[in-house]
Amino acid sequence: MPTYIMKDIPSLFLPFGELHMSPGVGVDSSVVVNMVEFESENNFGIVTHLGVPFNDHWESNSDTWTVEVEIDVGNVAITCRVRCIRLSLSQPFGGIIQQGSFTPTQVMGTSRTFNPVAPIWTPGEEDCENYLGVDLSFQYDAAMNRSLTMGLGTTANEVITDVSENVGSCKHPPPSGSFAISGRSAPDTLMLS
Repeated sequence: MPTYIMKDIPSLFLPFGELHMSPGVGVDSSVVVNMVEFESENNFGIVTHLGVPFNDHWESNSDTWTVEVEIDVGNVAITCRVRCIRLSLSQPFGGIIQQGSFTPTQVMGTSRTFNPVAPIWTPGEEDCENYLGVDLSFQYDAAMNRSLTMGLGTTANEVITDVSENVGSCKHPPPSGSFAISGRSAPDTLMLS
C-alpha cells in the first residue's frame, strides 16, 4: 500500500496550520506543538496533495494504517490520538467527508506508532479530487503551558495507507500545494521550525 512521509510543507489554506505528506523523504525538520494551559486539545491534519491517491474506486477493506509520529523533544504531560480521514475539494476548504475512529491515546514522551483503522470507504463517493489525511489530536489539560517537538521529513515519519494509487480514470500527476481540513479549530500555536 502507498507510503507517505509527513513533511514541513504548510497547507495553502491558512490559518489552519495543516501540513503535507507525500512519497519520498524530504528535509529532516521538525514542528513544535505548543499546548496552552487548559487548552485540552490541539488538532491538526497532515494531508496529501489534491487528488492523491488518484483513485476513483477506493478499496472498502477497513484496513489498518500505520502512522509513525517521531518525537524529537517529548513531553509526558501531552497525549496524542490519531484517525485517518478522506477529504474532498467539494467541501469548504477541502473538508472531511469520511473518517475512521480515533486510536487510543498514547503519552508523547517518546516516538510512537499509531494504527488507526480506516472506515469502510463509502462506495460511489469516489472522486478524482478526493485526498487522504491523518488527523493528529494532541491533548493536555493542566495549569501550565507545555510543548513537544515532532520530527518530519524522514522514514521515521511514515504514513502507510490502505488506498491504492492511480486506479480508474484518475491517473494524472499531482498539482502543487496541499489543502487544509475545514471545520476544525486552528492550532494557533503551531510553529514550523
